Amino acid sequence: MKIKKNLSDEDMLRGFSETLSFENSIQPQEAANSRLKNNKKSGAEASNVFLPAEIEEKFSKLMLEMRTQLLKDKKTNVEWKVKKENNQIIIYVKEKQ
Repeated sequence: MKIKKNLSDEDMLRGFSETLSFENSIQPQEAANSRLKNNKKSGAEASNVFLPAEIEEKFSKLMLEMRTQLLKDKKTNVEWKVKKENNQIIIYVKEKQ
């Protein structure tokens, strides 16, 4: 039998059926789980569940600006903190001791 070149995976495995064994009996469940994961929204689509896109973009720019300023000031030993006060979420940097 001659092996054909430039075949897709689907073409190479056409007509092949694997007998169910201990090693491959779990595979169908894993395949179903991976299909479910692939059907979920991508990172960019899922990330703006809580915030509108323009607010998320502004937030990202401000965080980048803050991180850049910390690096310019050579403050690399910092901890990011988050707290909620009334109707505000406050993110701040605290130097590690």
